[in-house]
Amino acid sequence: MTKAPIFLRKHRQLRTLEDSPVSDKGWLKKSTATKTPSAGKNVTTVVDVPLHSLTFGKSQYFTSSRDDSDEVDEIDLISQRTPSPTCVSPLPALADYGSISPLKLGAHGKFRNFLHDDSASFTGSNYAHSGSMTTSLRTVFGLKQFRHKQLEAINATMLGHDCFILMPTGAGKSLCYQLPAVLLPGITLVVSPLKSLIEDQVQKMQALQVGAVSLSGEISATKLDQLKVQLYQKRLTTKLIYVTPEKLTASTSLIEVLDNLYERKLLSRFVIDEAHCVSQWGHDFRPDYKRMSMLRQRFPSVPLMALTATATPKIVVDTKNQLNMQSSKLFISTFVRSNLRYKVIEKEKKTMMTIVSMLKGIYKGSSGIIYCLSRKDCEEVAVLLCSHKIKAEAYHAGQADGRRSKVQRDWLMGKIQVICATIAFGMGIDKPDVRFVIHNSLPKSIEGYYQETGRAGRDGLPAHCILFYSYQDSIRLRKLIESESSKSSGTVLDMHRQNILSVVAYAENVGVCRRKVLVEHFGEIYDSAACKADMSTACDVCMNRNPPSLFDYTEDACLIVQTYKTLDRMNNGRCTLRQLADVYRGANTKDMSSAGRQTQLYGRGAKLGTRGTLRVMHHLICEQILVEQLFTTAMDHVVSYLRLGPQAQALLSGNKKVHIYLESSGAKNEMAHSVTEGVMAMEKNRFKHTDISERCLEALTNWLCQVAEAEGLSNVNAILSADALRQIACWLPRTQSELLGVDTMTERKLGKYGSHIMNLLEPFWNEVDQRESERMKQDLLKLEQRDYQRAQRVMMNNPLMVPSQSFDSTIDLTVSPNVDNGFVKASSIARKGSAYRRRGASSGVRKFRGKRTRGRSSQNGSQKKKRLTVGPSTGR
Repeated sequence: MTKAPIFLRKHRQLRTLEDSPVSDKGWLKKSTATKTPSAGKNVTTVVDVPLHSLTFGKSQYFTSSRDDSDEVDEIDLISQRTPSPTCVSPLPALADYGSISPLKLGAHGKFRNFLHDDSASFTGSNYAHSGSMTTSLRTVFGLKQFRHKQLEAINATMLGHDCFILMPTGAGKSLCYQLPAVLLPGITLVVSPLKSLIEDQVQKMQALQVGAVSLSGEISATKLDQLKVQLYQKRLTTKLIYVTPEKLTASTSLIEVLDNLYERKLLSRFVIDEAHCVSQWGHDFRPDYKRMSMLRQRFPSVPLMALTATATPKIVVDTKNQLNMQSSKLFISTFVRSNLRYKVIEKEKKTMMTIVSMLKGIYKGSSGIIYCLSRKDCEEVAVLLCSHKIKAEAYHAGQADGRRSKVQRDWLMGKIQVICATIAFGMGIDKPDVRFVIHNSLPKSIEGYYQETGRAGRDGLPAHCILFYSYQDSIRLRKLIESESSKSSGTVLDMHRQNILSVVAYAENVGVCRRKVLVEHFGEIYDSAACKADMSTACDVCMNRNPPSLFDYTEDACLIVQTYKTLDRMNNGRCTLRQLADVYRGANTKDMSSAGRQTQLYGRGAKLGTRGTLRVMHHLICEQILVEQLFTTAMDHVVSYLRLGPQAQALLSGNKKVHIYLESSGAKNEMAHSVTEGVMAMEKNRFKHTDISERCLEALTNWLCQVAEAEGLSNVNAILSADALRQIACWLPRTQSELLGVDTMTERKLGKYGSHIMNLLEPFWNEVDQRESERMKQDLLKLEQRDYQRAQRVMMNNPLMVPSQSFDSTIDLTVSPNVDNGFVKASSIARKGSAYRRRGASSGVRKFRGKRTRGRSSQNGSQKKKRLTVGPSTGR
């Protein structure tokens, strides 16, 4: 019998290595279970084991009384999510909440009302196409049943609707267009961002005997001519054509083929894969994707399908607008990946050796991915792993196509254990047994992180997603993004910075369930009790045996802002975050200025230590009370200086509170006082939707009076206090765990009154969602108007540009009438205010790079006519 990887074989017996605390001296806390002779019970003891002495695989750390013949049963038990007996949580178990399940109270598992899921309108198998659909599912794709929401999406597709499919990585989005492509008589054109992704999809389709071709830049002229001849024939054998957006926008001949198919009614559908690339709000915006709006304008009767795994509600709305598919049917699947364990570990100098220990220990024999920030990092990490006899290879865009393909193929076949990659790797790769995804640097956004970690555990078995975090990585990432987008519009750069701050906040967070943070980023409501229910896959926050406490640091934050103003004025605008943190903790260094020592802030955070004071500073950055501005020195070094953020004035005026989770093991400032989650939520939402909160408070008060009267109570505070009602009205909690965070709320009261409170709150939830949805649309409109106005200013300064006739008009600017750029000639480059784009995804006008004629004439006697190209580049 083939042995399962150590990670799976021993998953239930013990907490894994990275879940065990490692001291500064490299000692590992190890729990062992022993049976006492008197009581006959298992007693867990903790001993210190030197980390370097562990020989993973055969060491006592992995000793088990069970032999290898029991491995299959162990894996089966894992799939049933049986919690490990050694992973006892200090937090309340699910049963401790009384008879109320978190899945039955509140809105857990539902999506906020920003988007409407149309799945319910397309259920069942009573359609004309149902018989052939079921047959093809089995005979062509070898599948016995559909996954969640696949049937509904395919039904809508077969009925000719525009479809927007928002499902997480590994949910089976591709089948939603591949199966209809097999059943429909014409051609389905799939626009996909990466050539490697296209090659993978084409190979899979060809293996299933489905006609699929790739029109990448490397296709030979002979093969292209053969394909064109075949597509002009009456009987088509090709079902799917995969193409990059750059190829589609640059090829006149391809457009001519599509025109011919359209006239013959053999153009079945356009599919936009990774559709979040269309939106400027997306984490991976690509200008050529935005020009896909011309598909609807040029071929109005051909249905569209947009696919993405990582789109927030705002991105969904923007993408639908950009692609002219506002009336499309939306299919949403849950974003919860219950088999993934999320963990953040502070990055240190010895981090790479920690990773090596993991790969040679708990992940021995397991396949995984290590994401790195740069190509150089990928190469260095791969070399280091290989030096420790770990089969690893680098993968990044700087490699030749053949090299990347070989690395990817070897990894898929198990010849390589670890692939060290930039974010260019993994999109669309279907490898089910990825047991770990490690981020050795900060991801660019929450959406990107969710997508990258989603490549783990597609087989449903437990997998680990570990982020090694250093705040300095955020500065490095900002430098990289801002240098690549140095000429981008301020709006685009601000979105990039905000995305990075969201990831920093996720990593700095020690008090809120990580799964909840990720899932609710996409508009799905999640109760953290569901994460705690299974300790085998619970995140590190929910697994914490010493949960942090919440403190009000508003007074300290005000002093920090005031001290910053003093230091910034004295240093001529060169106050750094580290300098301010040193004043806060009372550092006694030679660099400490006398002005810093004389401030009221000096030494106020002494008991927090260096790490604690920096956490407070980082929290103020995430809250945009302070911001860091980057400067590049003459030696190409990046330095960051503090500036006041947009929320600083709200803090100083008393309209904003600062609450921070601090570990109970760390000392706090005596001036700070602890608060409850209810108080924090009330203060956070105090000035949001005030009218709704007031009406909700009135409804709650009336309900409470009725309950007290029915129960014969003269004092309503015996049920819930006035403070608790105010907290509920401002917070509008949507889950059981949130409601338990309200002052004076107990599990007994929750079981008795919880369902009544949730029913009362539901209309107020909907009203808030509707209001925020409208605000979201207004934000998108403002962005389009800003881009439109910028484009108009550019045209006014360049008389060679064609002026726009109206806000909705099309601006048609060509490089030359003889260039094979047919799709550009008809493209809507500035439709509804879309920004002019430079090469690589930034707004503005691309510089004209050509030799000046200086009035000289060409050979035919006429002066050369120069034109500026506005819009995306037509190729890479």
